[in-house]
Amino acid sequence: MNGKRFVGLALLTAMLALTAMLALPAIATGGPSATGSAYKVSARLTSKDMTKPAPHGNVTNARGSLGGTVTIAKRSTAKWTLTYSGTTGKVTAARIRYERADGLTEQVLLCSTTCRSGLQVQTTFRSRVLAQRLVAQVLAKQADVVISTKRNSAGEARGVLSARQA
Repeated sequence: MNGKRFVGLALLTAMLALTAMLALPAIATGGPSATGSAYKVSARLTSKDMTKPAPHGNVTNARGSLGGTVTIAKRSTAKWTLTYSGTTGKVTAARIRYERADGLTEQVLLCSTTCRSGLQVQTTFRSRVLAQRLVAQVLAKQADVVISTKRNSAGEARGVLSARQA
C-alpha cells in the first residue's frame, strides 16, 4: 500500500472512531437528545422500597405515585402530579433524586412544607442539558422519587421512575 493511501485510510479510521465516541453518550443512555421531545414519567412509591435508611414507625401503609411529562426544549419544563396516602404524618418534602456523572446526587424538589396529595407542580430547568440528564437517568432506571415526613426525614416511601417517549 502506498503512503498516501495509508495516511488517508488512517485519517478516515480516526474520523469514524471520533464520530462513534461523540455519539456514544446518547446511545449508552438511551439518549434523550432531540429538542422538542416529550417523555411521560411515572413511579409507584411504597415503604418497602425505602430500605436505606429504613423508615421508623409503622410505614406499611405509606404509598403514592408520581406522574408527569418532561419536555426537552429551549426552555425545558416538567409537569408533575404527586399523590400519596398512609404516611406516619404530614409529608414535609418530596424530591426526585439521581446521580450525576461526577458522582454527586442531583435533586429536583417537588414540594417542601406545602406538600399535599394531588399536588400539581411545574419544574423549569435551568438548561436543556439538565432536563436531558434527568430523562437519561430515568430511562436507565437510575432515578427515584422519595417522600419524607417529620418522623422520616430521609424518606418514608420511594419509587424508581420510569419513562417513555410521549
